[in-house]
Amino acid sequence: MVINRTKKNKRAQGVFGISFGVIFSIFMIIFFVIIAFIVIRAFLGTQKCAQVAIFNEDFQGEIKKAWNSPKQISTFKGRLPSSLDYVCFANLSKSIRGIDSEMGDVISIYEGENANLFLYPIENACDLPYQNIKYLDLESITSSRNPYCIAIEKGNIDIEIIKELGDRFVRTE
Repeated sequence: MVINRTKKNKRAQGVFGISFGVIFSIFMIIFFVIIAFIVIRAFLGTQKCAQVAIFNEDFQGEIKKAWNSPKQISTFKGRLPSSLDYVCFANLSKSIRGIDSEMGDVISIYEGENANLFLYPIENACDLPYQNIKYLDLESITSSRNPYCIAIEKGNIDIEIIKELGDRFVRTE
């Protein structure tokens, strides 16, 4: 009788009958998919912060352009992350009053900062919750309510920019 000694022991294939190479490949694929999701999420977070910075820069540019012209009435169309609800103009050296006083209480933590534009809610503003926009007539903007807040709708905001003949600074509505 001849005994066949060339038969291999199949116990090395593991519990499921799958070889170590296949199991290792599956783990590697899962690992790379998880890493890809983490990287994509980080890029999307960076995009939101870039939108905030671009908004601040573009808005300051529009205000400066209006300030340099003798008269301008235009609408600034900005884009911000949808996680933000309001853009507020406030004079924190004056008392908080009006229909937006709840938001004013929150942004008042920045009292003493050289700032007049605030993004609300501040925790969604990518470490850029306030900005000092030059050439704004803050006294006129906040005369009836302080802060003066404009709603952001689905990431879009329209801000009226007004400078009449003889005006020293630009105001918004």
